[in-house]
Amino acid sequence: MKIFYRFSGKRRGFAIFLPKMKFAKPLCYVLLVLVLCSAGIPIGEPQIRASALVVQSPAPAVRVTLEPVVSGLVEPVLVTHAGDSSRRIFILERRGVIKVLQYGESQPSVFLDITDRARFDNLGGLLGLAFHPQYRTNGRFFILYLRRDETIIAAEFRVSDSNPNVADPSSEKYLLTEPKLLNGHMGGTVEFGPDGYLYISLGDGSPGSDTLNNAQNLDSLLGKILRLDVDHTSDGKNYASPGSNPFYGATLGRDEIYAYGFRNPYRFSFDKTTGQLYVGDVGERVKEEIDVVTAGGNYGWRVMEGTRCTNFETALCSTLRALPPLIEYDHADGGCAVTGGYVYRGARATFPLGAYIYGDLCSGKVFMYNNGQTQFVMNSVSFLSSFGSDEDGELYAVGIINGSVYRIVLQDPDDPQVQLLAPNQKMKLKGNKIFDITWNTTGVGIYRHDIQWSKDGGTTWEDVVGGLPGATRSYTWTVPNIKTTAARIRVISYGNRTTGQDESDEDFIIKPRSTN
Repeated sequence: MKIFYRFSGKRRGFAIFLPKMKFAKPLCYVLLVLVLCSAGIPIGEPQIRASALVVQSPAPAVRVTLEPVVSGLVEPVLVTHAGDSSRRIFILERRGVIKVLQYGESQPSVFLDITDRARFDNLGGLLGLAFHPQYRTNGRFFILYLRRDETIIAAEFRVSDSNPNVADPSSEKYLLTEPKLLNGHMGGTVEFGPDGYLYISLGDGSPGSDTLNNAQNLDSLLGKILRLDVDHTSDGKNYASPGSNPFYGATLGRDEIYAYGFRNPYRFSFDKTTGQLYVGDVGERVKEEIDVVTAGGNYGWRVMEGTRCTNFETALCSTLRALPPLIEYDHADGGCAVTGGYVYRGARATFPLGAYIYGDLCSGKVFMYNNGQTQFVMNSVSFLSSFGSDEDGELYAVGIINGSVYRIVLQDPDDPQVQLLAPNQKMKLKGNKIFDITWNTTGVGIYRHDIQWSKDGGTTWEDVVGGLPGATRSYTWTVPNIKTTAARIRVISYGNRTTGQDESDEDFIIKPRSTN
């Protein structure tokens, strides 16, 4: 991937080139892509070792849809809850704001604002939040953010004494301060495990290739999953390292390390029933992976990227005792960075119990791993920055670009189901030429279709045509005479009860008609 800045012209700003993907965004929308994807470099021919590979279903495995919860947010990156029976949800904005949404309401309020200390450019911001298991009585919670001096901070805060919906910004107490390189991966999750300890994911601290070899270095906390006891202190620190940590004491390595060999473990979660730890580790340029993580495990980076030898240290590819991923996939289907999710344990049967739900940042596709296979579930939102969970175990999807949070809910079989047939793949369209848009819609009482197009990869949309009769399944489009490499089409169908829509899975290119 290459990143550069255009200093002039209508499309002035940052542009990112990913494998098989090219798009330009305003800086505020580029930032999380940098956090997750970062720059890759050519790494030679791959060497493959055995692992479970994704088997994608051509049809959705379950019928779910997105139910809007809140919009108008500034780059949201997480939804979580306090586990205090209040049924509130908490939303992180990467700029350094935590908002709280009361149950049944639609407008959140500010719970904590640390914009005075969080770094909000390139790789920075507030990425992680976890509430103490006894939060209801002790008011303690923990965050992970990047300070303005490029230092990763894991810190404790407390709720205010006077208002349960406002935190005390002066109560900050550092747990960890870990410097990293400019534009280096910082990870992003803090979460309490079933053992009551606080787990923290830190990226390798490098903008690409882990040039300092932090992930395999047991004397560094970068590129690791850490486990801390925040109910005790030791050696002048505001935490203790559990004696059961695999590298505790005389064993070689830092006491805090639980597992190692990660590139950018941006999102992880625990199965609330089995206690199993699932980590989504963002790949360099070829492979994305989901790991089932155990104490002391080595997950391969920077020697391996998923099951692929990176050739950074070729001699180690056959000798490194690295654990293979549970799931891996490449970027062939418009993906760029895995968004780790959750094992579903909700009560509404939205997904099969025990199924692991995850997705991809760039494609917005959501997948389900169940009974040894990964199946496609739905197209969610462009730039799917995170999933989330509420106290009922129901899951949420977070869109960083459109600033919205959605609840994932079962779809009524009578609701419109839209499948865009063309254009729905990478292609080149010529401006001022005609092209047939075709789709298929099923459902009860379909009475109208609208067609829209986006020239910036799905950030803003313009009407192509509206009010097409319900029986219509194609429309002849006059392609705009502009040049864009990030065009998309979407079809919105209206039924008796609700609407359904589908948009092109990948950006396509519109070239202006030649004047020669």
